[in-house]
Order: sequence, then structure tokens, then C-alpha cells
Amino acid sequence: MGRKEIILEQVQVGWESLHKLVDSLPYESLVMPPAYGAWSIKDHIAHICAWEKSLIALIEGAPRHQAMGIDEQAYKSGTDAANSAIYAANRDRPLAEVLQDFRHTHARLMDRLSELTEEDLFEYRPYEDSDACLAEYVLGNTCDHYAEHLEAIRALAALS
Repeated sequence: MGRKEIILEQVQVGWESLHKLVDSLPYESLVMPPAYGAWSIKDHIAHICAWEKSLIALIEGAPRHQAMGIDEQAYKSGTDAANSAIYAANRDRPLAEVLQDFRHTHARLMDRLSELTEEDLFEYRPYEDSDACLAEYVLGNTCDHYAEHLEAIRALAALS
């Protein structure tokens, strides 16, 4: 198995864990905001989806902030500002729309990733403000990101 296939498998395994958990939860659990005002599970899903959209934009050479549905200033102000803008842009969206977008965006991302060569993934080149390989962005915006949010989603599900 080549390095590209390993990356794709890691992304898919992480996605399946996240998707399986989300699909197992009742509607009420997905939309119920925690008592202390943090994000609902739906908000976590919209957040993950926005960052996957930003990865597609990075692959395609498009502005990441536009793909995420936030303004450039929020994006350039750092992760916390971008995440706040993502939350504000998505908090009132219906759950069904968020879930459909979540699944569609992931399928689109996997299609785009499958089209890339190993050189595309592992050649270091300038991305935004750093020299990195695309594989680092892929892992950070997919399976590593899923794992981070899986813990929060499990904790929220336990509260409902």
C-alpha cells in the first residue's frame, strides 16, 4: 500500500467512526444545546464540514474562507475567529441541511483526494503562510479533526 492509500484509509476510518456515531444519535441529541452554552452536536458537524470545504478549496486553489462561508478577515484572524464565524454562519441552519451538506462535502472531498497523486500530497510547497505538504492539511482537517470532535460529541450525547 502506498502513502496515498494509507492517507485515504486513515481519512475513511476516521470518517466512518464519526459518521457511525452521528447516525446512531436521535434527533434531539443532535440539536440540543448544552446547558452551558457551548456547541450542539449539529454545530460540531457543521464545523467539521466547513473545514472539509476549506480543504477542497485548498486543493482547488480557491479561497478557503469563501468555501467555509466566512469572511476573509475572520479567517485571517486565526482559528478561534474562524471557528466563531463558522458557528455564527451555521447555528440557525436546519439539521437535515447540515447533515446533507456533511455527507455531500465528505464525498466530494474523497473524490478530490482520490484524484491526487502521491506527489500532489507529499511535495512541500507554500500553502497560505507556511511551507507544508498537502498531506499535513489533509490529516489535520479530516481524521485528526474528527478524533478531536468525536470526544466532544460523545460527551454531549451522554448529556442528552
